[in-house]
Amino acid sequence: MTCPRDGQPLSELVVGVARLERCATCRGVWGERAAIEALTGGPWVARVTSVSLGEVAPHELAPACPICDGALESAETADAPGREVLACAACAKWWVDLAVLDAIRAKRRASAPPPAPMTATAPAVAPAATDARVPASFEPEAQPTPFMLAPIPELIAIPLLFALAWLVASTQFGELLATFPRIQFHELGHALVAWSTGRRALPLPCGFTFWSLERSPLLVLAEIVFCALWLAHGLRTRNRPAALLAMMVGAILGVGLATPLDASEPWLVAGGGIGEILLPALATAAFHLPLPRRARWDFWRWLVLLAALFALASVVQMWWDIASGAREMPFGSFLSGRESGDGDLERLVNDYGWTEPGLRVFYGRLATLAVAIALVPHLLWSGARVVAARKAT
Repeated sequence: MTCPRDGQPLSELVVGVARLERCATCRGVWGERAAIEALTGGPWVARVTSVSLGEVAPHELAPACPICDGALESAETADAPGREVLACAACAKWWVDLAVLDAIRAKRRASAPPPAPMTATAPAVAPAATDARVPASFEPEAQPTPFMLAPIPELIAIPLLFALAWLVASTQFGELLATFPRIQFHELGHALVAWSTGRRALPLPCGFTFWSLERSPLLVLAEIVFCALWLAHGLRTRNRPAALLAMMVGAILGVGLATPLDASEPWLVAGGGIGEILLPALATAAFHLPLPRRARWDFWRWLVLLAALFALASVVQMWWDIASGAREMPFGSFLSGRESGDGDLERLVNDYGWTEPGLRVFYGRLATLAVAIALVPHLLWSGARVVAARKAT
């Protein structure tokens, strides 16, 4: 990649667990917001400026993004007003000049409380050796740690909230509280299976999903184009998680389209229960996924996390009890009641030859898999952050 200011090659700069790109000539840095915050010593607020680049320098073209070649937006920070930073909305990354970095960190040092005086018995600590190739303004602050990229509340949020949701879901009030998110995940599961097989589907929040029995060529074309654009964007921006996710979605779509319609109908019916179990787990695992700047999680990811955890705890408890024989099968439907005989489980048994013992085993194992999907990635992620923090200290 090249510098958007002077076109010189960018070199890698590592700060704790954060990775940035730095220009050897102008000493500006390019990277994600969290990585720049680790470099400057804390969060900083950026906003789009009222003065455009063209008004400031009409003879110059707007700098281009080093990754996607798109035009960068002009912005400024609250800690360095009047000084310009550049942002790429497509790549969710920022370009910050050396003067801005120095201004932000100078303000941080000025507002920081004075250090406590050393006692007579406290041994003096020799300053750590610094890399001669990195100027002092690029040295990370002594106080921030790699936990700035993984705050301690986020490290313990999912296990504690899942334990709380598990306790609440074991009560009648908890089951009632989890009913609404479970319905949404259930209907979305039906729709996702229908979409993956090229069928039109419309999930409704009231507990019903419309789907067609025939494939829609227009929908199939739109899905293929969407996956291709998603993959191209991930490869162009060198976003490996996005590219990998696009390939996974494309593989699922390929399997769905290759499956005959008659053979996919049972899974279309079973998709509601599958989605009710797996989708809350996937939503929980997606808690830490970085999103583009225009679609950041921020506060809303906590609401999604709470709804997903309550739904997950409720449905896992139900199917574990059913698999062990402590609870009866939930025959019936949400709209028509348990005695209607037109629920998903009845259709699987009566129309497609599935057996009740087989359903107990299938959904019980699926519930165990959902717990692993929700908790194991978070535990691995937390462990990696702890190891990185210990190495940095």
